[in-house]
Amino acid sequence: MKHKLFVFFLFTLFVIQFLFSWDDHDQITHYALQEEQWAHDAVIAESFEAFLSKEKIQLVDVLSYLEKEAAHILPYYAPLPDSLYFNPVLSGDALVESFLKALRVNPSYRFLLFYQPRANEARPTGKPDIDTAVIDVFNNRFPNSPFIGLAENESIPVCDVVASASDEPDYGLDLGLFEDNKTPYGAQYGFNIQPWGNPALLYGSQAPLHMAFPWEDPIIKLVAPWTQQSLSAYRIHQFTTLARFAFQAGHPYWGYRFAGIALHYLQDLAQPYHARLFPGKSTLALLAMNMFGSQKQKDDAVVILSNRHLAFEDYVYDILAEEVNSEIHQKAIKALSQSTKIIEYRTMYGYDVVAFQAYRAGNTLDRMIASQFPKHIVNDPGYDYGADKNRPWKELYAMVQQSGNTKDLNAFITSQLELVGMYTRSYLNSVRLLQEEKPRNVPADSRSFLYVLIVLLIIAGIGLLITRIAITSRKKRA
Repeated sequence: MKHKLFVFFLFTLFVIQFLFSWDDHDQITHYALQEEQWAHDAVIAESFEAFLSKEKIQLVDVLSYLEKEAAHILPYYAPLPDSLYFNPVLSGDALVESFLKALRVNPSYRFLLFYQPRANEARPTGKPDIDTAVIDVFNNRFPNSPFIGLAENESIPVCDVVASASDEPDYGLDLGLFEDNKTPYGAQYGFNIQPWGNPALLYGSQAPLHMAFPWEDPIIKLVAPWTQQSLSAYRIHQFTTLARFAFQAGHPYWGYRFAGIALHYLQDLAQPYHARLFPGKSTLALLAMNMFGSQKQKDDAVVILSNRHLAFEDYVYDILAEEVNSEIHQKAIKALSQSTKIIEYRTMYGYDVVAFQAYRAGNTLDRMIASQFPKHIVNDPGYDYGADKNRPWKELYAMVQQSGNTKDLNAFITSQLELVGMYTRSYLNSVRLLQEEKPRNVPADSRSFLYVLIVLLIIAGIGLLITRIAITSRKKRA
C-alpha cells in the first residue's frame, strides 16, 4: 500500500519515467570501450533460438540458480511462479516464449540479430537495414538509424555487440510486467502491483526496472517503503548470470549481448535523476511540500523536475552525438575512454557503488542545471519541455553555451561520464573474464545513526524535564 504522504512522489515518478536515462547508451558504451583491445575482436552471430536449443537442458539449472540467488540478495524479491519455470521440452517459438516468461520480460520481444551503427559512422554496403520500429516499440531517436541486420554466423566486432545491447532494454523489454498493467503476462508474472509509476501508460512499467532509490533518506524509506522496491538489481543479476553461462558454454556472442543488456541497467543508475527521487530538494522540504503545499505548488515542482531531467539528457545526447566538432565532445570521449582507478565489480555494485555516487551528485547537478540552462525551460512551470513536440533539443547545446559560464557544468558532466566509463569497463572485465564476484560492501549511511541519536537525546531531555518537575513538586509538598 503506497503511503498517502508520498502520493506526490508517485505522481512525480510517472510523469518523468519515460525519460530513458542516458538517451543513447550505445554511444556511451562505444566510447567507454574504444581503447580496449578485446572490444575490437570479432565474434560470430548466433540466433537466439539456436542458443536456446543448444543449451536448454543446462539453462534449467542456470535459471534455478538465478532464482535462489535473487531471493537471497534482493529484499523485496517476488519469487517466480511455478507455472513460469522454463520448459526445455519445447522447441521453436514455444521454447523462446517459455524462456522469456521465465525471465519475466515482455514475451513479445524478440532478440533479433542486429546492431546500431555509431553516430557519424559510414554505413556498410550490402547489409540489410532494419526499421527501428521492428525492434524498438518506441521508435526512439537514434543518431544513425535505421539499425543494421546481421545474418546467422556473420562476424561482428565485440564492441558493436555490447554497445548495441546496452541500449536494448529501452526498446520495450520491460513493458507490461505488473498485475495492474492489464497485460495477460503481467497477470501471470507475480510481481504484484506496480510499486510506483502510472500502470495505465504504455511505458509506465519500465520505471521500477530502470530507476532505484536505495540511498534515499531513512525517513523516506520508513514512511514510503515502496520506494525501495526497484527491480534494477534483479535485471542486472539475471543477465549477468546468463552472460557468464554463455561464455562458459562457448557462446561468446550471447555472452557479450547478455552482458550488454545487464550493463544498460547499471548505466541507468549512474544518471543522478534515476538514483534520487527529487534532486534539489531536501527531505524536510519534500515533507513540508507534501503536508502543507498546495496542489499547484506540487504540480509546478513536478514540471520543473521533469524539464530538468529531460533537458539534461538532451544536452548530454547533443554533446556525444551532435556536437562532434566541439571541445566538450572531445573531452567527453576522453573521459569515457580514459584509464582511471577501477572500483572492482562486486555483488550489488549497481546500488552500492553506481547509485550511491549518482545520488550524491544529484543536488549539485540540479543546481547547475537551474542556473545555467535556459530559464524558460528549467525554471518555468508554465512550460512543459517533455510535452512540447517541437522542443528545441538540437538547439539546446547552443542555448546553454550562451549562458556564458558552462565551464563548471561541462567539467561536472565529464566527471560523471568518466565514472560511467569506469563502471562499464569494471563490469565487463568481471563478466567476460569470469572473475569471481566479490562480496557486497555497503557504504555506511550515518543518517540513521544521527536520527537515532536525536531521538535518544529528545527522550533523555524529556526524562530530565519530568525528573526536574517531580523533584520540584516534592520540594513544594515538603
